Amino acid sequence: VNGFIIVDLPPEEAVSFRQLCTRGGLSYVPLIAPATSDARMRVLCQLADSFIHVVSRQGVTGASGTLNANLPELLARVKKYSGNKPAAVGFGVSTHDHFTQVGAIADGVVVGSMIITTIQKAAKGEEVKAVQEYCSYLCGRNFEQSAHELNMGEALEAAKEPVGTATVDGVITEADIDAQLAALHGTIPKRFG
Repeated sequence: VNGFIIVDLPPEEAVSFRQLCTRGGLSYVPLIAPATSDARMRVLCQLADSFIHVVSRQGVTGASGTLNANLPELLARVKKYSGNKPAAVGFGVSTHDHFTQVGAIADGVVVGSMIITTIQKAAKGEEVKAVQEYCSYLCGRNFEQSAHELNMGEALEAAKEPVGTATVDGVITEADIDAQLAALHGTIPKRFG
């Protein structure tokens, strides 16, 4: 586990949750939806320490026929407040066309429900192969060719997390977050510290 995405976590509670994550060396990944106000988006973007999960459309997660036509505008709003933090888009991404369209405008693409569906529909013992084939289709790659091109050593090396020196590009102080939350809601409830 590298971090957490908590659905429906209000920014007021996310402040203390992010502090717990930071102490544990974990990341907090906020969700930003099309209906998120600019003021709320600003706070959520400042709380993000690795990337921002942009919800492509309102509703529940899962496959859908079309992508949100306003997705480019939503990503532009997120980028306005997020600085250099990457934005990964999910919710409704299920086809190769979805994947390439989202990948062309976002820093990352999130696919969850279709992977779960692929696992559920696969024959017993064939789940891994079914997911590999689905991901190959999604990315527009031939799984057999890709597996052949990479030997096991190269694949393991490519899968390792980068090792190096972390650089800090900004520091969010308690006062900064408190001031933004106060501006967003008038005052911060005492239960949030």
